[in-house]
Amino acid sequence: MTAGGPTTTRSDLVFLRRRVRPERERPQQVERPQQAPRPQHATHQQQAPRPQQAPRPQAAQARPPASTGLSLGAPSTAAPRPARPRLPQPFAAPGLGDVREIDGRSPVVRVDRVRSAVGTLIIAGASSVAWESVSGVTGAATSEGEITGSAAPTDGNRPLVEFENGAVLVTLRHVRELRRALVLGRRTEALALRFFDGATLTVPTGVPERLSLLQILVVDGMLELRSEPVDPSLADPSIHQEFGFSMTRRFALPDGPG
Repeated sequence: MTAGGPTTTRSDLVFLRRRVRPERERPQQVERPQQAPRPQHATHQQQAPRPQQAPRPQAAQARPPASTGLSLGAPSTAAPRPARPRLPQPFAAPGLGDVREIDGRSPVVRVDRVRSAVGTLIIAGASSVAWESVSGVTGAATSEGEITGSAAPTDGNRPLVEFENGAVLVTLRHVRELRRALVLGRRTEALALRFFDGATLTVPTGVPERLSLLQILVVDGMLELRSEPVDPSLADPSIHQEFGFSMTRRFALPDGPG
């Protein structure tokens, strides 16, 4: 083959020739079936809502916490205590500092708790006194030394009420052991009361046609003093009976052998 000349094909060099396959020998391309487009993942806002789960039934009562063993410490919160029932309150009455005399105009005086429970109440000018303790022991005594019924001793073996040196003494330290007392004054002078701090009070009694006695009541630990009119012709035992006193009998101890 020369330059610029026509191109010739040598028949002797068969292996150098490019073999052109006929159309029927060419492998046909197999068409692959088109795959369906994959669905794109839905975004968070486009996700299908999940079916809601049914709410779990709540337990009727919460289970108590498991015990951690014996605890010797005090509980964190104390259980509420039941309230104490309130007793009926006494009616309003003037105090010891409001009046100086118990008479028809001011027949009742209530003494405060301090004066009612400290020291000894001294009553001068009395002719007799009767007493009743909360345990039901009753007795009476006169200024001449006559005693009926029984004495009401306290824990210190001292009588709740007694006569001493012509005056009635009421032991206020044990005032809650006393229920009531009656003080009679058949003399011309009035009954004179004196408390531990020097506070005084008088009860006029020396009226011929009318006798006034002093009734001492203990109401919730406080002394309530009352002036009560009585018939002066009545003897002391009859007056005691009118106020419901029934004297406790005293039993004599039998003599020992020999």
